[in-house]
Amino acid sequence: MDTECRDEASVGATAVSMVESEIGDYHCLGCVCKSIETLLEVFPPDDGIRRAVMADVAGLYAERGGSIASTDFRRSAYGFIANHFPHVLPFWAYKRAMNDRALEAYSLLKPRRVSSMNAFTYGLRTALAGAGIDFRQSTVADILLEVDSLVTAELAIDHGELLQRRLGRSKQVLYLANNAGEIVFDRFFIKSMGGVDVSYVVNCAYAGYAASGQDADYVDMRGVAKVLANGCSAPSTIPERLSARAMEAFERADVIVAKGAANLESFYALHDERFFVLMRVPCAVVGAALGCAEGRYVVVNPEERLRELANLGTERGNCKA
Repeated sequence: MDTECRDEASVGATAVSMVESEIGDYHCLGCVCKSIETLLEVFPPDDGIRRAVMADVAGLYAERGGSIASTDFRRSAYGFIANHFPHVLPFWAYKRAMNDRALEAYSLLKPRRVSSMNAFTYGLRTALAGAGIDFRQSTVADILLEVDSLVTAELAIDHGELLQRRLGRSKQVLYLANNAGEIVFDRFFIKSMGGVDVSYVVNCAYAGYAASGQDADYVDMRGVAKVLANGCSAPSTIPERLSARAMEAFERADVIVAKGAANLESFYALHDERFFVLMRVPCAVVGAALGCAEGRYVVVNPEERLRELANLGTERGNCKA
């Protein structure tokens, strides 16, 4: 067994022994603070206002750091930016460039589907690759290389066939967006689903590099799905803060497809069998919950994964006996 496999096995054993209602610990709040610091570099260079934002973030951490969920902490932190920089939305120029790179890459990917792979699987793997690509920094060549390498790679967790079977029995799909750039590959995947009505849920315009309605219009997402604002004022979708229209789509959905770890964190505690996540595991905390190593790509139904980990723990117990 190689080092990576040993790491995943030990992480899985840890996850089996834990009964968690949500994903996250104090590390997650620290990551939010770092992300806010990075985002502030995009805004006008007013040190006083930047300090005020960070003071608000630090104050919230001091007051509620021991109890607040990372998703709510992130939402509040982005709200502080919006409050201190009202009507300042500097992200679109960056996001447009991210979308342009993705669109150029997509135009080259369309004729490159692996001959032995069906359209659904290729679309799924392409969308999955999008979740791990930094479209701000990557060149088109980088993007193509990442997609090509992932198309036939072995995933740490692969519930793609389960997702395809569920979609085959479904009429309504809720698809939760992550970031600009990868939204182009989401559109590609949605086109491969066939026979389902998809509601594509986007984030607010001041939520950093998260995909918003402006991105959806730019890449013509409305040509393949109904686009809905999540109403959460956050860079991810938070179920208890959904807008009325998004909540209606959530309630009637047969399958929910989400991109990125932030959406996993938001929905994990619901233990919803409809829920699938496409992402690159961003950290050891999320990896521990899923029983896989940081940096690995996954297509995962969290409820199915909990059952797999429980069975793994039972098998180990039987072996010891």
